[in-house]
Amino acid sequence: MDKKIVQSDPLNRDYRDTTTRLIGIAEKEIIMVVGEIGAYKFLDVRWSLEEAISRGVRVSIYAFSPRSDIRNRLIELGAKLYLGSEEPRQKYLVVDGKHWYIAKPEEQEKRAGEAHFDDPKGASLLAKKFQEYIRDKEPVDKIDWEDPLLQLTQD
Repeated sequence: MDKKIVQSDPLNRDYRDTTTRLIGIAEKEIIMVVGEIGAYKFLDVRWSLEEAISRGVRVSIYAFSPRSDIRNRLIELGAKLYLGSEEPRQKYLVVDGKHWYIAKPEEQEKRAGEAHFDDPKGASLLAKKFQEYIRDKEPVDKIDWEDPLLQLTQD
């Protein structure tokens, strides 16, 4: 097992490098528990996630309050998106049931945390928590037509 401490920095470089590394090694599945899916605004993170989906990696996300444009794009790409009514206390990412990243609760907005590689036991615990978040939820499968930019492209 390899552990990496992810430090906060002004450009979130350490976080972005670690996240794209994790997403890049995904072969089967990515699970995320997030708030607004704010990391999707970083182009390198977005591109790595979209590339993983194009490789056939299953992506499942529990999100509290994503912007409609991000939500619509992920649905369009084929991610399973579950919308929740509560902000998750812990935000994390699990890759292939063996690698994972978790944000430090007190520094979530600064994107500091820990990444663990080849730790299936820790990944399993987080995957179980994910199942609790989505227990009574169905994935969102309809694009939000209230998004004015999306409406323009569909008319």
